[in-house]
Formats: sequence, C-alpha cells, structure tokens
Amino acid sequence: MKIVLCSSFIMATLSGMFLFHVKYQVMALEREYQTAQSQCVQLEEQISILQSQWCYLTRPERVEALINHHWSHWGKLNLDQVIQWPNTVFVAKQGSDSSSGTHF
Repeated sequence: MKIVLCSSFIMATLSGMFLFHVKYQVMALEREYQTAQSQCVQLEEQISILQSQWCYLTRPERVEALINHHWSHWGKLNLDQVIQWPNTVFVAKQGSDSSSGTHF
C-alpha cells in the first residue's frame, strides 16, 4: 500500500511539474507570436510607405525632368534606341546594336 501511495504521489508531483513546464512554454510562444505580429504590422506600414515613395519618385513628369536635366548632353534619343521590356527600360548607346545597352 505504501508503494502505491508513494508512486501516486511521485506521479502527481511529476505531472504538476510537467504542467508548469508546458504552461511557461505556451506563455513564451505567445510572447513570440505577439512580437512576430507587431513586426508584421511594422513591416506592412514600411511597405506602404515605400510604395507611396516609389510612386512619387517614378511619376512620369518627374522622370522626364530628370532625364532632361541629366541627359541633356546626350542629345535627343530616338525611339529605336529605347528597348522596353515588361518592367525595365534599356537605352542603347548610339552607334551600337540595340541588344547591348545601359539599364536605368
């Protein structure tokens, strides 16, 4: 009878210790989850800000003004010098074929 009582006491103590351990692991995971959620919110805000800045910086009239200001020494570009791909534009150097160019 003493062996059963001692073993049940030991099992109850070990179960309690295991439950405490699991409880604190869950609490640590919840803190980690909250931290990850707040970081996601901050990153989404930064992405939104960067997208609005990109839209502002790539306005056609602004790009045209920059081209006129910085490329005025190149002269006028012909349409056959400009190669348009879906998301990029290449400008071929004068006197060379249209496959080699500089990316801007």
